[in-house]
Amino acid sequence: MVFRFSLAAFACLAISSFGCSPSAPAESPADPPATEPESGAPESKPGAPDFANDPWALAEGNFEGHHSIRVRTGLERFAGDRSYPTRVEIAADFIRPLEGGMPQPDDARALGPIEDEIVRQFDARHEGLLAAVITGNGSRTFVLMSKRTNVDAMFAAVKAQAAGRTLRLRVEPDPSWDRFHELDAALQHR
Repeated sequence: MVFRFSLAAFACLAISSFGCSPSAPAESPADPPATEPESGAPESKPGAPDFANDPWALAEGNFEGHHSIRVRTGLERFAGDRSYPTRVEIAADFIRPLEGGMPQPDDARALGPIEDEIVRQFDARHEGLLAAVITGNGSRTFVLMSKRTNVDAMFAAVKAQAAGRTLRLRVEPDPSWDRFHELDAALQHR
C-alpha cells in the first residue's frame, strides 16, 4: 500500500505513531517550514523544488530487505536534472534496532535532528535535494541528489547531530537519477 502526503501531514503522522505527548504541537500547514534558508541563501525560484511543500509517498513492505521507503514524488518533474548529477547517500545506523531491523520508537525520534540537518545543509542551501528515505535492515538511508561531489563539510555538520551513532557516506555519479527512478518505480508497483 502506498500513502501519499505532504511533509506537514507526515510530521503529524510521525508524532502520533511514536506516542509523542499531546504537549508536543504538530506542525500545521500554515506554520513556516522548520528549515528556513540561512541568511544569504538563495530564495526558492517559482517551479523549483520546495522541500516543505513537495508531495511525498510512503510504501511499507519489502524493498531490497528494507521495510519502508519514502519518496519525494514532487521531484518527478526534476528527475534527470543535470544540475544535480551526484547521488549522496547518508546512512544512519540504529542504536538498538528491533528484531526485524526497524528502529525503536526513541531511536526513530532521535533521527529527526539528523534529517533536519540534512535538509539544512542541502535543500535549504540549494546544494542538493533530499529525494528519498529508506528504512530497515538496521539503518535509515537518506538519498539525495547533489550539485557537488565533495560534500565533506555538509556531512560533518550532519555528523554533529548524530552523537553516539554511526553515519556512513556514499557519493556516486548518477546524472540520470537512476536510484530515484528505481525507488519511485517501486512505489508504483505497491
